[in-house]
Amino acid sequence: MAEEMKVVIVNREIIKPSSPTPPNLKTYNLSFFDQIAPNLYVSVLLFYPFDKDHTLYDDEIDKKSKKLKSSLSKTLTRFYPFAGRIKDNVSIECNDEGAIFIEARVHGNLDLVDLEKSGYSIISKNLQLINFEEQEKRNHLLQVQANFFESGGLVISLSMSHKLADASTVCTFINAWSATALNYPDDVDPVCFADFSLPSILPAVKPSRVPKFKLSIDQSKLTGKRYVFNSAKMSLLKEKAISEGVKKPTRVECVCSLLWKCLMTATRSRLGIETPSIFIQVVNLRRRTIPPLPSNSVGNMLTTFIASREETKITNLNDLILNLRRGLHEIAHFGWGKPTWVCPYMPPFKNLFMLMDTRDGHGIEALCSLTEDYVALLEQDEEFLKFVQT
Repeated sequence: MAEEMKVVIVNREIIKPSSPTPPNLKTYNLSFFDQIAPNLYVSVLLFYPFDKDHTLYDDEIDKKSKKLKSSLSKTLTRFYPFAGRIKDNVSIECNDEGAIFIEARVHGNLDLVDLEKSGYSIISKNLQLINFEEQEKRNHLLQVQANFFESGGLVISLSMSHKLADASTVCTFINAWSATALNYPDDVDPVCFADFSLPSILPAVKPSRVPKFKLSIDQSKLTGKRYVFNSAKMSLLKEKAISEGVKKPTRVECVCSLLWKCLMTATRSRLGIETPSIFIQVVNLRRRTIPPLPSNSVGNMLTTFIASREETKITNLNDLILNLRRGLHEIAHFGWGKPTWVCPYMPPFKNLFMLMDTRDGHGIEALCSLTEDYVALLEQDEEFLKFVQT
C-alpha cells in the first residue's frame, strides 16, 4: 500500500552541462511573463512499468542511473539556462553550476494500480523532495529525482523553476532529454533543441515595475483526488454537453463544465444559498499568437480566461478550455519504454484542477485539490457519478 512506501536517498549530486556555455551566452534575460511568474516549481512524475516478478539489481540500477545523468548533462548544454542561477529577477547567470540529481530506493510492493488509487498527495510527498513551503527559498532551476522500486519499477520526478518554465516548457525539456537518451541525431530531430526567443518578444522590465504577487498556502485541510472519465463515459458526457452554441464540445470543455456545475451545486448545498462563481482557465498562448510561436519556446507564455456564472452557462464553456498537457506521452522514452502514467504535482491551492489524457488518448483524468467536505458532496452527486469511471 502507498502508506507503507519508504524512500531512501542513496545519492545526491550536481549534473553540469556536458559542454561549457560560451561567453556570449553567460547571461540569459527573463521575459516579462517570467518575471511575474511565482518562484515555485512546475513538477511532473513519469511512471515506468512495475514488474512484480522482476527485481532491479544494483548493476541494472547503476546502468539506468548513468544513462539518465549522461543524457541530462548533454541536454543541459542545449537548455543551458537551467544549469544557471536566477539573478535579481531580471536575468539568469548561466554559470553552469548545474542541476540537482537525486537517486532513491523505494521499499515496498507498490504497483501502478496502488499509485493511481493513492492520489497525487501521497505520491508527490514520497517521490519528490521539493517541499512546497521551501520552494521560494531555492534558486536552482532544475531538480530530478530517480526513484527505483524494489518491484522493478522506476518513477522519475522532474521539477523546473516556474521562473523559466511553464507546463509546455516541461514537456519540451522531457522530450529533448528522452530524445538525447535515445541518441536521436541533432540535425534530424528538432525536438532536441530549445527556442529562446520569448524574452525578445516580451522583454523584461525594471524590477521596480514588476507586479508583486504573494502566494500563500491554503490552511484548509485539502484532499487530492483523481477522477477518470473513460472513453465510454466521455461519449455520454459529450452528448449531454452538445448545444446550439457548441455543436462539438471538446473533452476538456465537457469535464470542466461538469466539475464547475457540480461544485456550484455543492456550494449551494453547504451554504443554502446561491453564490457568484468564476472559472479561471490557464491557456498556452504559443499557438494563439500571430504568427504562432514555436512549440519548443522556453519560458512562460500563458494567460488566463475567466468566466463567471452570470456570463455563461455551465455546460457551454465554448472556446474557454485548452488542454495544456498534450504531448508529454509522445516521447518521454529513455530506452525502457514509454511511461505508463504521468502525474503532475499540484501545489496546495484550494479548488485547483489539472486535466490530462488517459493512456488510450480518448478519456480525461482530472486531479482535484478540494476540501474534504467538497469531496464528500461531489462524490454524492448523481450527475457527477454518472460520468466518472468506477
